[in-house]
Amino acid sequence: MLTVWLLNILLSFTPANFTGYWLSADQDAVVEITRQGDVYSGRYVAFRKDPNNPKKKAQLNTYILKGMKPDGNDLTGKVLDPDTGKDYNATLVPTGANTLELRVKVMGLTAHKEAWTRQPGPK
Repeated sequence: MLTVWLLNILLSFTPANFTGYWLSADQDAVVEITRQGDVYSGRYVAFRKDPNNPKKKAQLNTYILKGMKPDGNDLTGKVLDPDTGKDYNATLVPTGANTLELRVKVMGLTAHKEAWTRQPGPK
């Protein structure tokens, strides 16, 4: 009986779909996450607030998620702080069918969290 129950749980498990367009917590940046093999990456594809700002235009197509690999149901890798040019350890955690939480870590501790929401496209 226990074996059947465990088998049902394992077969019903569906890994999160990280690929697609994601709106940042401040509702400004749209990040496109793509997958090549078992590695995911994410780049800025649009900005909603003040899109003609020269600083934002310069950041378009910048990869901010790098080397993200599956770690259980999450993705772990690096996230770029575009203001400083520094990479930090990060984890993407699915929190719902259309939501993710980005957790940025400094010295092993979660220093920043923000929720991202799936979008139909870059606009």
